[in-house]
Amino acid sequence: MNKNFDSDRQKPLDYKKSYIARRWKVFLMRELEDVKQPTFWQAVLAEFLGVALLVCFAVASGMSNENSPPNGLLFACISSGFFIAIIIGSLVHISGAHVNPAVSLAFAIIGDISWIRFIFYSMSQMLGSIAGAAYIRIITPSNMHGNLGVLTPGPGVSDLQAMLVEMLITFLLIFGILAAVDKGRKDSIGSVPLHVGLIVSVNLFAAINITGGAMNPCRAFGPAVITGVWTAHWAYWIGPLTGSIIGSVLYDKVFSTRKTDSLSYRCCLRKRDKNDAPSRSPSAEEIPMKNEITDVDAA
Repeated sequence: MNKNFDSDRQKPLDYKKSYIARRWKVFLMRELEDVKQPTFWQAVLAEFLGVALLVCFAVASGMSNENSPPNGLLFACISSGFFIAIIIGSLVHISGAHVNPAVSLAFAIIGDISWIRFIFYSMSQMLGSIAGAAYIRIITPSNMHGNLGVLTPGPGVSDLQAMLVEMLITFLLIFGILAAVDKGRKDSIGSVPLHVGLIVSVNLFAAINITGGAMNPCRAFGPAVITGVWTAHWAYWIGPLTGSIIGSVLYDKVFSTRKTDSLSYRCCLRKRDKNDAPSRSPSAEEIPMKNEITDVDAA
């Protein structure tokens, strides 16, 4: 009796294990299939190049403006936005021009890229960040290096505050990007690279004096590796990645055109069902009795 009972209990567990194993196998096969695509490594290399250039120009911009008056910050904010627009316009057809692990994470969460692609993109972006910081250090004189573009919280800003600021500005970046590339949109927002570049510039205006306005872990990673300065470095990873998760989930599950169309469709179905519903049956008081009708006819 006990053996039969144990056997009955074991069957659902075995089925569950085999189901999980099958699902995991399908997932791995789908992920590995992406690696076999002929353009996969081309895209990975494009992400390396894009981040290397991004870090080069970001660090160089900081060097040229390190001892300049306040309008130097204005120049840095605007030029960074335009440079991001150039990078996106140049690489979007190759890799999607993420050039940011937070952006790659968002596209993996919504299912636009595979998780294996996200992993390779992120590793390539980190290596590109180191290469960009190293290259700019080699080609510039030592008296211009300063802190070599290392990002640290501003005076009086705690590590937690820096993390929350990075989370906020990255949330706006991710939300804006996903809204711009939503395939279900019927309208046109114009140039997507320029749209993203404007978001970057606006975020820099808001955060450059607080955190430096990274929005991108790789922007902080390369200079930190080359200089060995890791002050509050965790905030430049946790903040952007958290903002990416919140922004991507919120847009995909609540505000995407797919969700909007689904809600509109359900509303139309309810309205149609309501219109097609049978009319209300008259109550007993509204139905004249047979003898009342006879009395009226007799009169």
